[in-house]
Amino acid sequence: MVIFLTLALDDGSYTFAVEDLGAILLTLGSISVAIGAVLLATGPYLGSGLATRSSQPKPAKRASGPDRMRGLITSEQMVRTRRARFGATIRWAGIGAVATGMSLFAIGTAIRIFLVGT
Repeated sequence: MVIFLTLALDDGSYTFAVEDLGAILLTLGSISVAIGAVLLATGPYLGSGLATRSSQPKPAKRASGPDRMRGLITSEQMVRTRRARFGATIRWAGIGAVATGMSLFAIGTAIRIFLVGT
């Protein structure tokens, strides 16, 4: 027994089998888990590079030695805080992608098991 869903849109209606929906959800879940794993694995490296590129010091034209040193120290502190912030943002994006992928994968598997029976 095959269950069909009909999606009515303004430009027409589309009918597809529920097992197609299960396959689509399984595929989307797998892709999302893969993207999340890549983000989790490369998060610290991406955060470090982004922080370094976005925090380049701009020394003043007539700054003396102590003023230049103060600017460099401030810039290094900014790099550290931005690196931590970017790394945390990328890490949470990876966790969200993995969680979304796992739930899509579970829903796709449930559709395949309970509605399609294969």
